[in-house]
Amino acid sequence: MPAALLLYYAPPIVALCAAPDETSNAAMPQVTVYQFKLYDPLRGEWIPARRWGTVSAILRLNNAYVLRETATRIDAAELADDFDGFTPPTFVPVREPLTPELAPATPPRSGWR
Repeated sequence: MPAALLLYYAPPIVALCAAPDETSNAAMPQVTVYQFKLYDPLRGEWIPARRWGTVSAILRLNNAYVLRETATRIDAAELADDFDGFTPPTFVPVREPLTPELAPATPPRSGWR
């Protein structure tokens, strides 16, 4: 084959370079997870679970209830691979600071009326 014909069939150099992945900057799907409590029949009391979970995952458990006030939005990638809908036991939620209007009021000084 002539050299000119080989150059024609050669892929362009731009195609061989790794282009930046445009989806890498896209937002990860978010899920809402909650703390929940499980009933321990040996102790006869409700104990907090080590994991956090989605409502649908928690409802699949027997003797568990959701603590709705602990709702936290996380990336779906933070969920554990071994338990569908639950976080790993080492999960620590990152919470945004309270806004001034949602922060609890400071208690009055003693003697203040």
